[in-house]
Amino acid sequence: MPVKLRVLADLPAPTAPLLTDQVWQSYQQQCAEDGNVIPRLIAALEPQDPGMFQRRRPRRPKGSDPFSDLPPAERLKAEETFVRLCRKWEPDLPPWRRAVLAGNARQLTLQPRGTEWGKRMRRTKGGVHCQRKYANQGGHALAAFNQAMTGRRKATFVACEGGKQGSARALSPAKEARNRLGITSDQMKGRERIAARTLEAAGCGPERAVDALRWSQEADARRFLDKYDSIPAADLQHLTIDEICVAASVDPRRLLELVADRMMWLSVQIATIQVAMSSPDVMRELIRKARTKRGVRDRRLFFEVFQALGEQLRKGWYPGTAALET
Repeated sequence: MPVKLRVLADLPAPTAPLLTDQVWQSYQQQCAEDGNVIPRLIAALEPQDPGMFQRRRPRRPKGSDPFSDLPPAERLKAEETFVRLCRKWEPDLPPWRRAVLAGNARQLTLQPRGTEWGKRMRRTKGGVHCQRKYANQGGHALAAFNQAMTGRRKATFVACEGGKQGSARALSPAKEARNRLGITSDQMKGRERIAARTLEAAGCGPERAVDALRWSQEADARRFLDKYDSIPAADLQHLTIDEICVAASVDPRRLLELVADRMMWLSVQIATIQVAMSSPDVMRELIRKARTKRGVRDRRLFFEVFQALGEQLRKGWYPGTAALET
């Protein structure tokens, strides 16, 4: 418990801040008059409350150079900036304002403000001005923009497939993406979301499945990836992996087999690397336990592993992926 809280513990709860400050100052004055250094010693040794913000660096002594930790060139520039800012505020320069100006000079030196910063600040001020204007007018331009975009979408019509001449209907973004991909609703009958639902049930997303397919050299995988890479990013979010399979002339079941095969291969490679990286630590721990008095089983296991490894090395066996398979 800090000393100040211990001193003020006897005061009633709803106490004015001015009264608590007077009590604390009188306690400090009494300790100074009596020569009691124990409260000061406790305050110096016990952890103090840092407050809301932590200091980034130790507090400098009063009157020291605020730019002493900077390189010589940057220190000179910071001092020039500090003098220029102080001249602007003369003669109204209390200590707190000098500290603020020193921080501003340090920031301007370490993070110079160029043309890009000025453009960004002007854009920010313009945005704030527009928001205030819209608030004063009681409306917002975004609502009118959304209404205009909705009208444009409704005004975009295409001829219906197999319909009468002149008949038209508005298309959804997913339908437009399928049309750009070159597939129809008849092609998706009986195979909708087979691969997508299987991957979703397995906890594997389409992006992860595509990354696994990039390790495959099969013709079906190459054909699927060529079609996948040719689709714009805006259309990928409206298309399923089954629709891309139909466009690439690849059976979704065959695609799932390739994904499972490549993921298994990747898992084996990752496990092999992990085994190879952890083998020295495991062997070091095994040797440490084998050298103890109760390490009889560890010693036996160590000699068995050493003997088996020596036989494999004499046969010309190189430790690698075959180790995991064995």
